[in-house]
Amino acid sequence: AKPIVYVTLNDMTAHLDVTDMAEAVVGGREALTERPLVACYKNTLFPLVHNAEAVRTLLDLAGRGLPCIYSPVSTAGTVAPMTVLGATVVVNAGVLAGLVMAQLKREGAPYIAIGWAGEVLDMRTMVDIFAWPDHRAVYSSLLHWYDLPMWTLGGVTDSKLPDQQAAAEAALTLLADAVSGGHMIHDIGFMESAYTGSLASTRSSPSMKCRRCRPRCRPRSTASSRERRRGPGRPDGPRSSLNSRPRRVPRPVWATSLRP
Repeated sequence: AKPIVYVTLNDMTAHLDVTDMAEAVVGGREALTERPLVACYKNTLFPLVHNAEAVRTLLDLAGRGLPCIYSPVSTAGTVAPMTVLGATVVVNAGVLAGLVMAQLKREGAPYIAIGWAGEVLDMRTMVDIFAWPDHRAVYSSLLHWYDLPMWTLGGVTDSKLPDQQAAAEAALTLLADAVSGGHMIHDIGFMESAYTGSLASTRSSPSMKCRRCRPRCRPRSTASSRERRRGPGRPDGPRSSLNSRPRRVPRPVWATSLRP
């Protein structure tokens, strides 16, 4: 299931209000901890400077066993080196700092890291390049090695209109995230360095992403479903004891507690 991702900006207690509302919806704190339906997306001030609002939100949610998308995003060329390796090192330091704080607060607390090595600034125009190719899939590989859930970026474009450039960049950024194994892809439909957005691109980008797996996502026929519910070789017989057991829906990967 897809979570409701919310942003609290500079508010020190807004995440507590959202958590209280979510608990009321699902039936209490334990139910929300078991299957969280919300996740807070929190940016730090800089990758190596973590402001009080971000740290408090992270620790409060970790204490309740709830996931936080902790994002020490950097911008290569300003607060991080311009090279891929240098930017990755800086972002990784911020991500691991957040991970350590969350685990010190509550061991095993779910933690979601950003899956890209920050953004990059065009040093000629001083414009943020949103659909840049250089840094993609590098840091996500490291997060797979850490076995951490990640929050990736795709379906974006630097075009100002939903034109051919927008379609190409949205498709290629989604492809990069898909092949690198991103768990949650955000900013779909963002354009012009995230200054504007397109509803048309928001609608078409998920279709681009699903084309490669659509044959595997087709629902099974009614007949095959009926056969699975009945005993083998007995289409009209009683349901088998194996298939009649209630199946537990697994927690999504982004909400999974970390192994100690």
